[in-house]
Amino acid sequence: MKFLLTILIICSLYHALGQQSRITVSKNSVKVADPIEIKLSIVLPSQSKLKISDKWDTLPVMFKNISGKRILAEDKFEITSWTKKSNTINDSIEWIVLAKAILWDSGTFIFPAFSYKVDSNFFQTDSLIFNCELEAKIEGKDLYEIRESFIDVDAAEKQAQEESNKIFYIIVLVVVFVVFLIIYLLIRKVRKRNQGDSKMEMSLSDRALIAVNELEKLQLWKLERHKDHFVELSFILRSYFSSHFQLNLLEKTSEETLLLLRQKNVSIEQINSIEIILKHADMVKFAKASLEENYILDLDNQARNCIKNTEGK
Repeated sequence: MKFLLTILIICSLYHALGQQSRITVSKNSVKVADPIEIKLSIVLPSQSKLKISDKWDTLPVMFKNISGKRILAEDKFEITSWTKKSNTINDSIEWIVLAKAILWDSGTFIFPAFSYKVDSNFFQTDSLIFNCELEAKIEGKDLYEIRESFIDVDAAEKQAQEESNKIFYIIVLVVVFVVFLIIYLLIRKVRKRNQGDSKMEMSLSDRALIAVNELEKLQLWKLERHKDHFVELSFILRSYFSSHFQLNLLEKTSEETLLLLRQKNVSIEQINSIEIILKHADMVKFAKASLEENYILDLDNQARNCIKNTEGK
């Protein structure tokens, strides 16, 4: 019996020493809406086989609120991308898993330990703890929470909201003018190029798709104008659905917009895509977000698909 126990202990030590893992985060303290990078490094003998889940977006990340209670982070923590690669080091292989994430609320986040399999043995990583803080207050500039609140507002907050709405309406009018000016110039250019051909009126969806394409060509995110990009993208979608369904969505909140579209029997898949786009438009209005180009282009494509899938309904 002692001999068997000795063998088991030796085998366990062999597997434990034969693999090394380390999980780190790029920054332990970040601002709301700033991206972070979580890196997992596992060094194995070259003959070993690694099996690890790619479902990082389903990990139960915890959030510790002001009272110290731990709750699921849910929409406070978002994985934006996930990659896995390997490097050969002498007789070993280093597996590297990189996950990029964005934190949408201030507080303490706990990234959980999770298991992976090497050959027939299971191992577990360490957990990570990192803090997220609001932007430092700048004198003369108001700070806003990421999520808007439309209930239980006292008189002072209502007055401040009214002032904010006035500014929003002015911005909407300017954006309306710019968008329709772009559409008008594009239509005139097409008509001049196709002189002699039978004139065809552009459909509502075609005009909206052209507006999305022209907005994307501006590449505002490269000028650190993420907010302008998403405000205009949100406006194009709201304008299109307003005309298509005979609604007035330009003065509606995101929640009210989604509620009205559900009443028009818009599919759940489209509603989810529209909700993601409107959520990012709302977030970048009040947070200093800096999203990756591929992520922005993916949201633009989702907007195009929403327009195409609604055409003819």
